[in-house]
Amino acid sequence: MKSNKVTQLIREELKKAIKEQSRQRYVATIEFFVWGDTENIAQQEVQQIINMIDEKYDNSPQLTDLTPQSFGSIAGKPIKTRQEQKMTEATAITKQPRYKDIFRMIGEYMFSINVNMKPKQLHDLTLEIIDFLDWNRTPEATISDIIGQYLFSVNIKLKSRQIKDLSDEIKEYILTNKSAFNT
Repeated sequence: MKSNKVTQLIREELKKAIKEQSRQRYVATIEFFVWGDTENIAQQEVQQIINMIDEKYDNSPQLTDLTPQSFGSIAGKPIKTRQEQKMTEATAITKQPRYKDIFRMIGEYMFSINVNMKPKQLHDLTLEIIDFLDWNRTPEATISDIIGQYLFSVNIKLKSRQIKDLSDEIKEYILTNKSAFNT
């Protein structure tokens, strides 16, 4: 008797799983109004709504467009989202010689110690270093800290001596090319 109930429960669960897999997934685009005194306030308001939707439905909603619209008007000029602004800034940075030099240095060093880094990881680490050097947002940190934290976050293990060697190579480049950095 128990085995029949277990078999029946298994069949029901399998039917549910098969039904779930046969369902189509759709992307929904909705538009709604938010009010704010500035673009940042409006973006914060939208982000709060996105977070509420994500908490309730766990479906990774995201802001794709934000456009100011005066009362009584039909159209407006789109505002770049923070993600679009970051991508624009990153693209501009990648065209600079200092980006290419640091990217190459990291890549060559990793190759010399037989560590395989994906191009996206090289790109992200290079941007982290340049961002640190340009804005010095964390003055207590060092280039070695930035490298170590990033490599840890992508699960690449280096000895502290290797991190220091790479950091020293980048520092030497910075000292010989001071005009390329806002330090």
